[in-house]
Amino acid sequence: MRRAVLKEAVKRFPWLANVTLYGCLFAGGDLAHQLIAQKERIDWSHTRNVAIVAISFHGNFNYFWLRALERRFPGKSVGMVFRKLLLDQSFASPLGHQCFSIPG
Repeated sequence: MRRAVLKEAVKRFPWLANVTLYGCLFAGGDLAHQLIAQKERIDWSHTRNVAIVAISFHGNFNYFWLRALERRFPGKSVGMVFRKLLLDQSFASPLGHQCFSIPG
């Protein structure tokens, strides 16, 4: 029953589901990194900040970027997937990294 409700919510609110998923994945990744790299204590404020950046920027950017790619290059053939992958990695990935790079 809960699974059907969750699937319906994701279909009804795809943007919210995407942004929430990005926040959870980034926060989970930060938490896993801290658990592996550090043995002292977890820095919850850092994990919170990572989640905020993921929710406010990465989730939104990727939602609209991938939606635009899918509209421009519809389909799941190998050629279409390769085009989308090439555009994503050559344009969106560097752009996303540049937004948070600290100059010299």
